[in-house]
Amino acid sequence: MTSTRGTWRGFPKSPTISVLLLGDDSALVDTISADIESVFETTAKHAILTESLESELADDSDLIFLQCDRQVVAGQAFLAALAQRPVTARPAVIIQCSLETLDDLFLLAEKLEADILIGPDSAERIVSLTSFARRTGLREGNDDTAQNLRELNEKIADFAKKIERFGQALDNKVLTDSAPPKPAQRGMTGRSAVRPDNDAFDPVDPKSVSARKVRQLIAQRRMRDRFFDGALFADPAWDILLDLYAAHLEEVSISVSSLCIAAAVPPTTALRWVSLMTRHGILERKPDDEDKRRVYIVLSQQALTAISGYFAQMRGDEDYLDAGFLPGL
Repeated sequence: MTSTRGTWRGFPKSPTISVLLLGDDSALVDTISADIESVFETTAKHAILTESLESELADDSDLIFLQCDRQVVAGQAFLAALAQRPVTARPAVIIQCSLETLDDLFLLAEKLEADILIGPDSAERIVSLTSFARRTGLREGNDDTAQNLRELNEKIADFAKKIERFGQALDNKVLTDSAPPKPAQRGMTGRSAVRPDNDAFDPVDPKSVSARKVRQLIAQRRMRDRFFDGALFADPAWDILLDLYAAHLEEVSISVSSLCIAAAVPPTTALRWVSLMTRHGILERKPDDEDKRRVYIVLSQQALTAISGYFAQMRGDEDYLDAGFLPGL
């Protein structure tokens, strides 16, 4: 066998692939195994996810599929051990988890550049596996899978462009509009404010707009889903920004899993948005002081400045804020 292990990021062509499937739910493992076999036309090696995985750690599989919905400590230990390997000696990793276990696995998954699937069905899992298979040159997949994969890639490419443009717009806004802080603002270390036309409004002053108003806007966005198909108005980036801005005003921390819920799209899709927005400097990771293996997500300074400026402009019409409604939301 020509192994892709150690060079999988380059995806050289290979006639076969070895897959190790680790899981803590026997029923799910059987389903995942069938999906793996349908894509790679080979049977994955199985192992139960436990805290003692010496033989599995020595395994040189090309791809490791980790299903971790319950045994979080064992999952963390296994991923941490993989992360200790040199980059060129790491296998590809796909992680299937739940929202409940996402926060515990997120940092390690990112370090391993793993593909994360949150409570996926077989179709979503097969698309992820087929994506890997196509990159390795193993196979194209059946027509339905190929079509799903093309559509997924198009969606990812589309919102990646949107996020990149947004990140560039934030950078340009800060460069052109930022001004030295007023004397009353000097205590706000590290905050660069965009001065709005209304000088009486301080975009980083929590008193300028209440968290209750922002939460009201979020609730109104969700209310639309009672009358229209939610996909019609799906705008996860804005939902993420609003939720994080409300959290900033409330001075509370938001976990990755909570943010995925706030995005009002399937969790795996939401996670892709969070990752892209982080990559483009719109969001930032904040370590959990009590558990260094977990992180919170916060707005970057540029994003905080921009969304504060947005509310500053809207403040010009008090009727909208008093009614709990802003145009375009």
